Amino acid sequence: MRISNRSILATALVAIFFFLPILRPLPTAQAQEKCAELLAQARTEYENGNFDDALVLINRCLQDYSLTRETKVMAYEMLGLIYVSKQEREQAKDAVKKLLEIDPRYEPDTGQLRPAYVELIKEVKAELKPRGRNKKWLFIGGGAVLAGSAAFLFSSSQGAKPPSETSGFPKPPARPK
Repeated sequence: MRISNRSILATALVAIFFFLPILRPLPTAQAQEKCAELLAQARTEYENGNFDDALVLINRCLQDYSLTRETKVMAYEMLGLIYVSKQEREQAKDAVKKLLEIDPRYEPDTGQLRPAYVELIKEVKAELKPRGRNKKWLFIGGGAVLAGSAAFLFSSSQGAKPPSETSGFPKPPARPK
């Protein structure tokens, strides 16, 4: 049996496209530990008022693409806090937006975090909240239900033929006796 070059190529392409999503880098324990150390150092620098040093450490942590969702949330939370402390509002908003992209249900710990940061979170959430979008879908869904109900009522009127006569298929032959 002879195998053509085309079939080998086709098999190779199928294998590549099948296994490619599986082969993407997963969060590694080593990357998580390294980033956890960097975030701990960044927190210490932040608490000591060394905001620029803390920013460098957090940005080094965020350069690793194999971070878990929780680690990214912690890093962007810290970035937001630092930028609020530096009174760099636009950068703080950007960090909070990225944080909320990762975790839209994020709620700040109001007892532990700065009030200015908590207010910024509320503000950004209000900006990101879709306005009027739900009403549009309500009208579209209501219209679809109304159209479906009307179609059902018109098709089930009293003068309609039974489904067996309107199906378009021939009647089955009679059973032999």
